[in-house]
Amino acid sequence: TSLLQITIPSSVTKIEDKAFSGCSSMTRIIIPSTVKNIEEESFKDCINLTELTIDPYETKIKPNSFENCPSLETLNISNTVTKIKQIPNEIIQNKKNINIPNTVTTLENNSFSSCSSIVKITIPPSVTDIGPHCFEKCSSLVEINIPLSMTNIEESTFSGCSSLKDIIIPSNIKNIS
Repeated sequence: TSLLQITIPSSVTKIEDKAFSGCSSMTRIIIPSTVKNIEEESFKDCINLTELTIDPYETKIKPNSFENCPSLETLNISNTVTKIKQIPNEIIQNKKNINIPNTVTTLENNSFSSCSSIVKITIPPSVTDIGPHCFEKCSSLVEINIPLSMTNIEESTFSGCSSLKDIIIPSNIKNIS
């Protein structure tokens, strides 16, 4: 098919088995928080799918929903999210780039802990609080920018980030635990 991008309408609450399976030219999908379930093999074999926008807490994803989507490396967290908790493995697995929207103010404890595939995370200036162990054991994380809105870096935030090459800590940081 020649389908490149899908924006699921907010009237949809469920994406059924194999709904978009084999859409090999699709590169991007935007799923609103009204979608509560993504069923088995819904996006299987979408081999050129690179980018997913989703609310990782409102939408339940079956483990093989995105089977054989080797190019799916970017996760855009939906702007309906205000706090990031630990993201379910079905969503975060194999993602290299994480984009956090300006609606997020808090990254809670262990939000991205042990997400070994993440290379880059963009934290918006709306984030004022990063919980302990937030990026712990993100062994592929190379780059992260701490926004000026931050005043504290909590305990073990970057522990085990063995690939981290560049971290810019703003001058307004008062405490590093």
